[in-house]
Amino acid sequence: MDKNLHIEKFFFNTAPIWQQVPTEINERLLATSISAKYKKNTTIVYDYEYAAGLYCIKKGFVKIYSINALGGEDIVFILGKGLVFGVSPLLNNEKCGVNATAMEDCEIEIIPKEIIKLELEKSIELNQAFIFYLSQLVKMLNIKLLDFMRKPLAERVALTLLILDKKLSLNGTLVFSREDLANFMGTAIESLVRQLKKLKTENLISVKGRKITIIDYVGLTKIASETP
Repeated sequence: MDKNLHIEKFFFNTAPIWQQVPTEINERLLATSISAKYKKNTTIVYDYEYAAGLYCIKKGFVKIYSINALGGEDIVFILGKGLVFGVSPLLNNEKCGVNATAMEDCEIEIIPKEIIKLELEKSIELNQAFIFYLSQLVKMLNIKLLDFMRKPLAERVALTLLILDKKLSLNGTLVFSREDLANFMGTAIESLVRQLKKLKTENLISVKGRKITIIDYVGLTKIASETP
């Protein structure tokens, strides 16, 4: 089996909403957007709040997470430029249910929910785009819970590096806190650090402070795809 094909399903890429609707609708929506800047570690929206609109990431990385019973973060997704969040609570007129926090200085375009709802009343294409987005979101959540989280830790660590590198177009260099990486893959920081040291010893990655550089994609892919 092609190992690259095996791990592709874990890349959590959301549907390209803006590529599925007519240009004139895109232009109308973006013309009404409100540009906001968020400093690193600033929470953009809390789980108990209602979405102000559709959040479109123009610059930076945003983590989507819930708080577990121990007070820690369970990171569901890490999103980057061009991706959106807030679709489900926007359409259902419900509280967000998860938190969104800037992992670095971010620029977000917020399209007001009133504008989105007006366009939904007129545009079949926009409705179809949102339905497709939500179906892909459910698919990605199932994959993470049923496949990703059941993998041995060594595979999850290797797979996480590959996922974030490809999804966020990082060109092999990842700069994230160990805490965020551990919370994304569902493990303790100490366990993550041990696995990173092992990958470094095997010359698959290099580590300098928070920066992790992928050296051997083939070797990392092999580890990430050991479990069918």
